[in-house]
Amino acid sequence: MSFVAVAVAGVTAVGTLAASSSAASASRDATRAQTNAAAADRALAREQRDKNEQLFAPYLQDENMAKAWADALAYGSSSYTPAGASSPITITRDQVMGQIAGTPLAQLADTTFAGRNDITNQTYSGDQALAGQEYDANLGAGDQNYADSTSAAEAARTGRSTQAQANLDQRLANNANTYAAWDAQARDQANRAIDLNFSRGGVTGNVGSTRAGVAQVGQQYALDAYGKLVDLNAAAYDPYYSDINHATDTYYNDVGAATDARNSNRTAATATRGNRNQNAYDAYRSGLSSNYDTYAGDRASAYGDFQDFLRGRQSTGFNARSQIAAGGQAYVNSATAANNNAANAIAQGAYQRGQIQQQTYADLANIVGNAYGAITNRKPTSSTGGEYWNSTPPGYASTYNFSDPRLKTDVEYSHTDANGLRWWRYRYLWDGNDTPLRIGVMATEAPAHAVRADPDGYLMVDYSKLGAVHG
Repeated sequence: MSFVAVAVAGVTAVGTLAASSSAASASRDATRAQTNAAAADRALAREQRDKNEQLFAPYLQDENMAKAWADALAYGSSSYTPAGASSPITITRDQVMGQIAGTPLAQLADTTFAGRNDITNQTYSGDQALAGQEYDANLGAGDQNYADSTSAAEAARTGRSTQAQANLDQRLANNANTYAAWDAQARDQANRAIDLNFSRGGVTGNVGSTRAGVAQVGQQYALDAYGKLVDLNAAAYDPYYSDINHATDTYYNDVGAATDARNSNRTAATATRGNRNQNAYDAYRSGLSSNYDTYAGDRASAYGDFQDFLRGRQSTGFNARSQIAAGGQAYVNSATAANNNAANAIAQGAYQRGQIQQQTYADLANIVGNAYGAITNRKPTSSTGGEYWNSTPPGYASTYNFSDPRLKTDVEYSHTDANGLRWWRYRYLWDGNDTPLRIGVMATEAPAHAVRADPDGYLMVDYSKLGAVHG
């Protein structure tokens, strides 16, 4: 080997050793960079896990609280430990029921129940008052009829009595004339008989017989006069007493009939009032029963709504727990991948440096041969994760209006449209009496695709889906 060759070989060997040292240094730097990157990945994954746990911690707290409330409802009491507290809190069924009572749905049920009871009580009081007024009016009419009837009877009796007296006076006047005429004739006959007796007594000379005859004539005249007066008075007073008795009997018959009519009217008025009050009471009891049934349903809805709320909180907590678990698993996966990358980088770096050293020895051994300058280059690799896409359901415009028959009053038929759907005029229960009548359909008659229920179970109709305009 010539000097030049040796020199060349020496220069080549020095270059080879320098290149080997540089490659080994580069390999160590690359290994250190990959190890640092793995540590950064682990730190980032840990940070993401901690943020995930912090983000969902309130949901777990809500889950614990909701479960405690649900258990208190079911078993009477329960407990849970709030975040940051050192001791648990005991929850009783009464406390949860107080929470339910404070919900808008329960308060609406209470307000609606009180309003319905007020209406029922007012209606019952009004019905009783009307029954009393009707009773008083019936009694007043009966009493007025009785007064009119008795007054008419008294007037009739007075009229008949007056007429009977007038008839009596006329008969008595006629009797006086008749008696006077009779008396004049009777006196004349008596006087002639006396004269005859006197003339006979003077002839016979029997004065005693004459006196007796005269006395007999006087007695007969007195008897005849008395009998005539009796007959005339009887003829005058008998019709009078008959008329008076008839007037009196008719009066008492009329008064008795008026009394019977008044008593019958009072009995009928009392019976009518009893029926009215009984009907009002039956309607009152039925109204109260209906109010209580509706109230129980509304309270049950409020209770169910609150239970749904508790179940929703528990479901949210379960989902949060799943998210935390998923975050923890992601951290484990990221940390494992980072550790694997770091271990692979260290192993690959050691392997590369061993290869470089081995190659250097081979190059020095074969320095006179061909120089080996191939150094394996690393092509950095990159990876991209898949894109996570999430969307929320789009909103929709709603034209829903309350159309539940239970919310309507003063309902009257309007017309039927071209699709055969009936339209009605009505007011809502909360409208005033002076509110103009509204027009619309009944949800129970509308197509199913246009109907939905609100959270309280009342039916609503989307008029834009009916396919017809009223009119």
